[in-house]
Amino acid sequence: MDTCSKEMWRRNWLVSNMRLTEKSAMDFCLIPFKRSSISENALPLKLFEYMACEKPIISTELPGIKAVVGNKVMYAANEDEYKEKIDTWESSQ
Repeated sequence: MDTCSKEMWRRNWLVSNMRLTEKSAMDFCLIPFKRSSISENALPLKLFEYMACEKPIISTELPGIKAVVGNKVMYAANEDEYKEKIDTWESSQ
């Protein structure tokens, strides 16, 4: 691996590591997607990062996410439902 490639790999590793550290500091994690033909089968990487941090997740109910994690996340369809889920989570802590 040349010097440039080594430096790029190192930087990517550091950024990924920082992102996981930041995520682990959050109380809960959001995956708000606007529903569309493109997002219907979305399976965002952040879903797995959030799960690795063992944080509560609130997501738009998308078939791709539902097929993989089922009811292991909370689902919300709009801003009011997101607020309601957050309030419910906060009041249970």
